[in-house]
Amino acid sequence: MIIKIFDNEFNFNTKGQDGRAVMERIMEDIEKEKKALSHLVIDGNEIRNDLIKYIDDNLNSIERIDVYAIERIQLPMENAAVVKESLDGMIRIMDILAEDFRMGVSARGWKEFESMIDTVLFLDKATKSIFSMFIDAGDSRKTGAWDRIREEYRKLSKILPRLEESLDKDDTKGAGDMIQNEMKPIFVSVSEMIGNLIGQN
Repeated sequence: MIIKIFDNEFNFNTKGQDGRAVMERIMEDIEKEKKALSHLVIDGNEIRNDLIKYIDDNLNSIERIDVYAIERIQLPMENAAVVKESLDGMIRIMDILAEDFRMGVSARGWKEFESMIDTVLFLDKATKSIFSMFIDAGDSRKTGAWDRIREEYRKLSKILPRLEESLDKDDTKGAGDMIQNEMKPIFVSVSEMIGNLIGQN
């Protein structure tokens, strides 16, 4: 197996090795250069997730791995942009969803609502891991800015139990009001804060 990292190309003997060993060897070189791993191109296929598993599953057939590294600060910034995209997608449907709830909730409304809750939970985890990435990148100004974004996002945790309570009481009108008047402003505020962070040099 040929591995190319930066301008260095070498042969990695896979005999008795596994995906973890391959990734450890790759990360060693990346960390020496104080960079972060962006993704791998394995035999022409771009792989971004479950790298160890992918390498394990294809260990005997992989011929070449091209490693793409980026500046450490780029990793949390790229992830922040993904979070903003998810938020903006939710913001676009929140008024319609709220109105649907006030009218008694359609089957589609429930689906959208479940999707929104899944997004809220996913973004809660994402904002935590991005905070760690900013710390690793060593940019205290951006880490501080992301900490403020996290604080803003965490305001949702006070609303969700009340939202659940409304739904338990079949108060879909109250739930609709909460989605539009309490949750949406937090989503908008967090999206704007991330936009400002991404716009900084």
